[in-house]
Amino acid sequence: MSVIRGICPECGARFCGWALTNPAFQKCDRCGCELEIFRDGVRVITSNNQVTTYEKSEADKKTKEEIST
Repeated sequence: MSVIRGICPECGARFCGWALTNPAFQKCDRCGCELEIFRDGVRVITSNNQVTTYEKSEADKKTKEEIST
């Protein structure tokens, strides 16, 4: 099963769980910034209240490596 994680680009706070698929929970509790959402280490975007996967790019591969550490 894939884990969904959110990272705040402003303060670095980290969140995880299926609630992140809901746009109401895609903002940082600490600073209010939009979270960057990841599934299985791959950055995803939100569209029509669903989380969908970006096409893999070099930037996404680098992000996956950063997330796994």
